[in-house]
Amino acid sequence: LDRLLELGAKQNDAQQRLYGAEIDSFAFNELMELASLRKVKLPHLQNTDFFEMEVPMVDAIIGNPPYVRRTYLENVDRIRKILYDKDPHLASTTLSRLSDLYVYFVLYSLNFLKPGGRLAVITADPWLNVAYGDAFKAYLLQHVFIEKLITFDRRVFDDAQVKPVLILATKLSARVSTP
Repeated sequence: LDRLLELGAKQNDAQQRLYGAEIDSFAFNELMELASLRKVKLPHLQNTDFFEMEVPMVDAIIGNPPYVRRTYLENVDRIRKILYDKDPHLASTTLSRLSDLYVYFVLYSLNFLKPGGRLAVITADPWLNVAYGDAFKAYLLQHVFIEKLITFDRRVFDDAQVKPVLILATKLSARVSTP
């Protein structure tokens, strides 16, 4: 919100342009209380499962998806079905069932990004080095132009025992074939 205001957006317009989901009721209520103290209304932020949320096509996606390993996912089949229903191109990939939750978050969010839109997402880095990351990397290379991958040499979040990587990308206007 602050960045939109810095760029010249009017308060009401900026508030209407933000979409998001927070599944944790406590975290969501805390955010809404902080917004209320600032006299900010965030009508498109929802206390819901991100995979059940519909978002209009947007110009930018900024995200910090949860770092949840596949072994702790109870509803991976439901998430995969939602992804495949939303994006027919994804169904033709060999996306591993061993993918961590943040992979599914990035793939789902790309459905709402306009061609030419910008993506900035911080994730854990295993997808760069493990087999389940191969299909994810191939999909990204077909659908976005990766401008930068920034890896961090230390933890960014105290409660996350992962090495983070920042993905900065632009969505392509059409699928491209990879060599």
